[in-house]
Amino acid sequence: MAEKSSNGNSNATELTEKIQKNLEYSRSILNQIPPELGKQTEEIKRLLADNLNFSKRIYEGIRNIENWIFWRKVFGTLKWILILIPLILGVIYLPPVIKNLVNEYQSLIGLWRMKN
Repeated sequence: MAEKSSNGNSNATELTEKIQKNLEYSRSILNQIPPELGKQTEEIKRLLADNLNFSKRIYEGIRNIENWIFWRKVFGTLKWILILIPLILGVIYLPPVIKNLVNEYQSLIGLWRMKN
């Protein structure tokens, strides 16, 4: 399962890198268009600007998802710690307490049997 999680992180990182490259590529194309192309240039610039805006929004979404995944891992680990610590402490400290309770109970039963 850890392998799946790390694979998901590498895929998200890979996707983030591709989007960053797309952003850089879109910016470089936008800056390299010669102004003498006329009407087509404006359409291309508009399309590239739209592409750039969409890429930025996707990049922000991926950052939010990566943040959510990080905090989910943190709280998942914390949940297991909160479950395991009381169990471990119970295994360590409860046997002597239970032994004392059983001894007390047996002595009470012994007194009750002597009375009857």
